[in-house]
Amino acid sequence: MKKNAKITLKTPEKVIEYELLIEFKNNKINYIEKDYTNTSVLLDLENRILVRDNKELYMEYDFKNNKGIVFLKELKSNIEINIDTIKYEASDKKIEIMYKIDENSYEYFIEMEWSLWVL
Repeated sequence: MKKNAKITLKTPEKVIEYELLIEFKNNKINYIEKDYTNTSVLLDLENRILVRDNKELYMEYDFKNNKGIVFLKELKSNIEINIDTIKYEASDKKIEIMYKIDENSYEYFIEMEWSLWVL
């Protein structure tokens, strides 16, 4: 099922917002960011895993187990990250994830048009 959504990422440096069409299937949300790298994003709601992939890096954050990995493609190297998941809430209209990496706080929101799916 495809639906319109507003994506917001708040970082210590800036707030990024954009609206786009997302796809929801098998309890997963998938979309392509309209940035210069056309980043592919997958959010697995059941397993609480966020994956971002583009030509520069592959990133996987596991909010259930509080760990992450970033693979820098050009350098062919992995960076392991400890994540402090502060909040993970998902409903049929909004997903809100708040987390810390080191001492930096991040907020990730997906606000969707009306929906019939249930988590």
